[in-house]
Amino acid sequence: MPPPRPLRLPYDCRHDCRHHGRYDCRHDCRHHGRYDCRHDCRHHGRYDCRHDCRHHGRYDCRHDCRHHGRYDCRYDCRHHAATTAATTAATTAATTAATTAATTAANGRYDCRHHGRYDCRHHGRHHGRYDCRHHGRYDCRYDCRHHGRYDCRYDCRHHGRYDCRYDCRHHGRYDCRHHGRYDCRYDCRHHGRHDCRYDCRHHGRHDGRYDCRHDCRHDCRHHGRHDCRHHGRHDCRHHGRHHCRHHGRHDCRHHGRHHGRHDCRHDGRHHGRHDCRHDCPLSVFSPHCLGVECCYDDGLPETMKANDIMSLPAEARFSVSKATDMILTVSKVLVELSLQSFLSLQNRWSGFHQIHQLCQWTRTRTSRLVEHLWMEDWFFGHQFLNGANPTLIRRCTEIPPNMAVTEETVGASLGGGASLCQEMERGNMFLVDYRLLDTLTANTVNRKQNYLTAPLILLHLNARNQLLPIAIQLKQSPGESNPVFVPQDLEADWLTAKTFVRSADFADHELRSHFLHTHVMSELFAMATLRNFPMVHPLYKLLVPHFRFTLEIDALARQLLLSDGGSLKEYTAVGGAAALEFLRRASASLTYRDLCLPDDITGRGLDAIPGYYYRDDGLRLWEVIHRYVGGVVRYYYHSDDEVIRDSELQSWINEIIVFGRLGDEKKGFPKSFTSVLELTYFVTMVIFNASAQHAAVNDAQLDYFGWMPNAPVGLQCPPPACRGLCSERSLLDSFPDMNSTVHGLAAVYLLSKKPADFVPLGGSAEQHFTEAVPMEMAARFRNDLKRLSCDIRARNVGLKLPYVYLDPATVEDSVTR
Repeated sequence: MPPPRPLRLPYDCRHDCRHHGRYDCRHDCRHHGRYDCRHDCRHHGRYDCRHDCRHHGRYDCRHDCRHHGRYDCRYDCRHHAATTAATTAATTAATTAATTAATTAANGRYDCRHHGRYDCRHHGRHHGRYDCRHHGRYDCRYDCRHHGRYDCRYDCRHHGRYDCRYDCRHHGRYDCRHHGRYDCRYDCRHHGRHDCRYDCRHHGRHDGRYDCRHDCRHDCRHHGRHDCRHHGRHDCRHHGRHHCRHHGRHDCRHHGRHHGRHDCRHDGRHHGRHDCRHDCPLSVFSPHCLGVECCYDDGLPETMKANDIMSLPAEARFSVSKATDMILTVSKVLVELSLQSFLSLQNRWSGFHQIHQLCQWTRTRTSRLVEHLWMEDWFFGHQFLNGANPTLIRRCTEIPPNMAVTEETVGASLGGGASLCQEMERGNMFLVDYRLLDTLTANTVNRKQNYLTAPLILLHLNARNQLLPIAIQLKQSPGESNPVFVPQDLEADWLTAKTFVRSADFADHELRSHFLHTHVMSELFAMATLRNFPMVHPLYKLLVPHFRFTLEIDALARQLLLSDGGSLKEYTAVGGAAALEFLRRASASLTYRDLCLPDDITGRGLDAIPGYYYRDDGLRLWEVIHRYVGGVVRYYYHSDDEVIRDSELQSWINEIIVFGRLGDEKKGFPKSFTSVLELTYFVTMVIFNASAQHAAVNDAQLDYFGWMPNAPVGLQCPPPACRGLCSERSLLDSFPDMNSTVHGLAAVYLLSKKPADFVPLGGSAEQHFTEAVPMEMAARFRNDLKRLSCDIRARNVGLKLPYVYLDPATVEDSVTR
C-alpha cells in the first residue's frame, strides 16, 4: 500500500512573510510549468530553497516583481542583449508582471530597463511626469520624487561609473541612500515615528555603542506596502522577523530576533573593501587607552576608546604586509644589537669607539656624516633648521629677561665690530627656548637618576650664512650655578653644554613636535572624520586616505612606547611622570598657527633666513596640497552659505574643538566654518600635518638620532654648575648606558624605516572619488607633486647634507609610523 500523500494546504508559505490584513506578500514566485520557484520561503522536505529564483534558462525573473495594478516594480530583471520588454513579455506570457511591464514601457511613462549588472530601483510611485530611464551603466537613482509629505531628494547626477552618493546637497529633511558597493547606510534624518539612525549622533536613549537603531519594523523608508531594497549586490528585506542574508559573507540582522537591543549589525567584511562594524571603538572618545592611564587626563586631547589593538575595526588595522614588516623590523634590529651583548648591559661607555661599534648597526648615509660633524658648531645650528626638530627656532628681536646674555658675553662671537643690538635689528639673531622642560622631574632609568635641562640657546647668522651658537644657558633661571656657556670656553665645557641641548631637543621632539603635533592631532582628526562624515561625504573621501593605519600606530605607540615597559617611558629622561606633565604643557601651548606652516614660519620670523630647506620645501608642498584641496572643496561647496548649512561639517569641527580641548580663544582654532576659504585652509592643514609634517619630524630620526651622542635619550650626570670642570670622561659618564641606548636606537630605527606597503602622498587621492572632475584634480595633484619632487632632487645634488624629508616621493600619505 503506497504511503499517504502529504496534505497540501491551500496557502503555501512564500518568503516567510507574515501576511497581515489584505496584504499578501508573495515575493516574486513565478510558477513556470512544473518548476515552482519560491523565493526565500521555507521549503520543507526534499525541496531545495533557491534564493532569488535561479531560473535555468535565458529568462531570470528576480525578486520583487509586485504587480499591483498599474505599478510594476521590477527588481533586477536582467534583459540580456537585444531582448526588449516586449520580447520578455512574450517569453513569459504566463506572468502578469511582464505584460504589465511591456504595457507600461509602451506608454512611455515608466521605462525601467535593467541592463547587465545595472540595477534600476525605483521605490516610489511614478506619476506620469517622472520618467526615469536608465541607460547603459549609468545609474540614475533619484528615488523617484516621492510626492506628498515626504520629499526624498537625492539630486545627485551620477555620471560614468560614479555610484549614487549622498547628493552632496542636503535639502530639507531628505534621506540619503547609499547604493552600489556601499552597504545600506541611510544616515538620514528619519522623521515622525520612524527612527533609523545610522552612524549618527547618538541622542536620547542611544548609549553610543550601536549606530543603527531602527525603531520600527520597516527599515529606512518603506513607502506604502512596498519594502526598501538595499541596493548593490545584496538584498535586504526588513519585514517582521526576517533577517537579511548578504550572500553568506556577512549577516545583516535587521530587527526580529535581536530583542530590541540593536538591529543593524553588519558584523562582517563587506565584499573585502570595508568592514561596517556598528559596535566598534570608533564611536567613542576616551581619555584612557590600552590601560595607559598615565598618558591622558583632562589637560590633553582625548583619544579613541580601545581596550587593545584587536578591538579596532578591520579597516583601521594594519595590513598583513604592514604588520609582518613591523614585526620583522623589530626582531632584526634587536637581534643584531643583542649579538653585540649590548641589550642586557647597563655599563657606561669606555670610549667613543664603543659607541661607534653599537651605532654601526643602524647607520645611514646621513648618520655617518653626523658622526663626524656632531661636534661642529655650524652643524649644531644646521639641525635647528633642517634636522629632526625644525619647528622650535625663532628670530630673536630682544634677549629674554631670564637669559643672562650681554654685549660682553657674545661680543667675541659676533665679529666684525657689530653689536648685539645691531645684529638683532638686521635679523641675524635667533633663539631656541626649551621652557616646556623647565622644572620637570627627570626619569630614573636602570635605578640611575637622569637629568633634564630647559636650555636657552642664542644663535647668530654670520656673513657665510652659517647659523652658529654663541651662548647656551642650560636652565631657565639665571644664577651663579647656571653659567652661560660660549664658544670661547674650554672645548669639553662647550661640547657638554651642546650635548645637554641635544638631549633636551630629543625630549621635545619625541613628545611635542612628533607625538603630539602629528600623531595625537591626526588621531583627533581621524576620529572626528569617522564619527561625523558618512562614507559618501566629499570630505570623508578627501580626508580618509590620510588616516590610513593612524589609529593602530597610535595605539601601538601608547602601548609599546608610553606604557609600563615601553621604550620611551622606561629608558628616556623624559619618560615616567615627566612625559605626562610635558604633554600637558605642550598641549596647553598648542595653537592653530603651530599647525599651519605658512603662519608658523611667519610667526617665528623665519621668512628670509637662507638655507632653511624645511621651510622652502614645506611651503611649496603646502601650496600644492592647498591647490588640490581648494579645487575639491569648491567643486562640492559652491558658496559660503553651503558650508554654513552643512550640519555634518559643523559637527566635525565642533567635535575636534571639544574633544581636542582646543576651545580657548588664544589657541585660534575655528569653532565653526563660515566660508569656503576657511574650510579649505583647515583641511589643507589636516592633510599636511598627517603627511608632510609627520615625514619632516619622523623620517629624520634615524639620520640625526642614530649617532647617540648627537641626541642622547637621557643624561646621567647633572649639568655643569661652573666652567672648567668638564672632560671627555665626564661626558662619557653622562651618556645613557648601553641598555638605554639600544632601546632608543631600536625605537628610532623602527619609526624611521620605510614600510613595505609605503603609499606616497597623492598615491591614493582618487581612491574614494569616482566623479570625473575630482579625479582630474587628483591627477593634477600627483603631477604637481612629481614636478616638486624633481626640483627638490635637483637642488639636493649640490648639498653636503641633502634635505630629503619633504620630497613628495618620500612623504607617506598618512601617519603610519
